[in-house]
Amino acid sequence: MNPNVGYLFFWLWIISLSAFSHAESIEAIVDLERLGTKLKHGVDGKLSLKGWADSPQAEDLCQVLFDEEGFSVFRMPIYAMRPVDDPFYDKVVKLAQLARKANPQVILFASVANGDGDQDNNLHNKHKFPLSMLCGDEKKGCDNGRIYNLDLDAYAAYLDDFIRMMDKKGVSIDWIGPWNEDNASRRDVAYLWRRMEEEKDLVRVGLETWALQRGIEKVRSLQSKLDLIGSHFYDDEQGKAIPKKRWDEKWQQLVKLSKKPVWFTEATDYKEAEIDEAKYLVKALERLIVAANAGIEGIIYYQTVPRIIGYDGKPVSLKHSGLFNFIRKSRDAHRVGSTRLENPNIWLYAHYNEAENLLGIHIANSDSSKQTIDIQVHGGKLGQLPKEASLWNESQTDESVSIIEASDEGCLLVVPPVSYAYVEISVSQMR
Repeated sequence: MNPNVGYLFFWLWIISLSAFSHAESIEAIVDLERLGTKLKHGVDGKLSLKGWADSPQAEDLCQVLFDEEGFSVFRMPIYAMRPVDDPFYDKVVKLAQLARKANPQVILFASVANGDGDQDNNLHNKHKFPLSMLCGDEKKGCDNGRIYNLDLDAYAAYLDDFIRMMDKKGVSIDWIGPWNEDNASRRDVAYLWRRMEEEKDLVRVGLETWALQRGIEKVRSLQSKLDLIGSHFYDDEQGKAIPKKRWDEKWQQLVKLSKKPVWFTEATDYKEAEIDEAKYLVKALERLIVAANAGIEGIIYYQTVPRIIGYDGKPVSLKHSGLFNFIRKSRDAHRVGSTRLENPNIWLYAHYNEAENLLGIHIANSDSSKQTIDIQVHGGKLGQLPKEASLWNESQTDESVSIIEASDEGCLLVVPPVSYAYVEISVSQMR
């Protein structure tokens, strides 16, 4: 089909929806009197660092991500399987230096990797540690009751050596994460910090649980030994997915229980670089939105290179355009409180940019049906309203979708099946 004809057909289809009534829409209330913090964003390169560091575009990629796009955190690897004098670590040093060159204030977050960065990148639990770091028949300094039967004295010494090695090469680490999807106990965490010599001035990141539910269960016990709480967002420990209707409840529970800042430290549902489908863009966004609404401080995007931007510097088209729209808009704006939508396949995130007096609203619809969202804005008088919003789906990337109705109180927006929509509205007066 001629793309112009297809777009005209889509536009006419949207206009035909104007007969919809408010009774058939889902109401969402956005309250400008409930302003929160700005959402921060970070880059992950733990298991894709080799391809990135070896790319002729390595420096350009760092410039784009840490300067132009304003990512504030770089999650980089600690390869426990490699000695700290392994030449492979030169790649880590190189990217850390390039990130700091692009943005001297970028936070370097060293986190233990579930792999060696090259041949074995699927080393989970005890398998990410070398046999020399596990307890054998030794008695001195090795308590066989530790997690994985791990010699925490040896691990502490290794982490100290890693930090010193990086420092000697001109790279100072800011955050340290010794556990990654590991069920470390409070005793394990406390003992490791006591045995380390170089952790005192670092932000100590912990939990980093594979399951959100496991993070909720452990945060009370561990948080006194940590400065920042990290969680991933996969299935729970009983092998069952958390029902979507309970996502917000679970993220809110983690944030409420934690007395420390909480980060979504491994967002990854947008899939591998070669997969660029709308359903994965939407799947990723709904998980980002629910975590952001719960009040987390920031999000780190797993394998940003190459899953969102390729090793060659070329964007992965649909995912890059959609995800980076969410990132760019939300990083400069205060989150705004909003009501939870009735349909668990529709997620809304709102933010307010006070410098530009703009209210931004993101909607991720993973439902198989189109949805009409009646957005009511409280706490502010809206200015000149747009007549269209940006839309991403399987046939469109950052194109326009008509808004059926608009007033100074809100708008009625139709979001097609499996799509992401973004609308930006000026706020002329805060009430």
